[in-house]
Amino acid sequence: MTDTSTPYAVLLARDISHQLGLLTDHLTKAGTAEAAQIMNLALDSEIGILGRTSNLLATASHYVKDRAHPDAGPGLWQDLARAANSVHDHALDLEMQAGEFHALTARPSAPPSAPPSPAPPAGKKGRR
Repeated sequence: MTDTSTPYAVLLARDISHQLGLLTDHLTKAGTAEAAQIMNLALDSEIGILGRTSNLLATASHYVKDRAHPDAGPGLWQDLARAANSVHDHALDLEMQAGEFHALTARPSAPPSAPPSPAPPAGKKGRR
């Protein structure tokens, strides 16, 4: 049975929020290559999660500004615009460091550290 009283877009927002939680859970368990792929997609400033979030915030800002009462101050729409700009700027900064995620995939797994070799018995150093 579907919920017809809740608008589709509200259900979509709820589902996206849930999906982000699942993605977070997967990231904590992902191997290095998979984690790098997830993060490269998430951090893309245009089509990644951060880019899409920035666009959503900017759209919300325009929505609020267009519908604000003429006497209302900038308040919410301006805060949303600042948040959109901040997310976009951070996405660009992180995208410039995407090579770090690629380096993770190229980096071989660290071999298990071997226990230190025992010191030679006392008195045997330098003797033949």
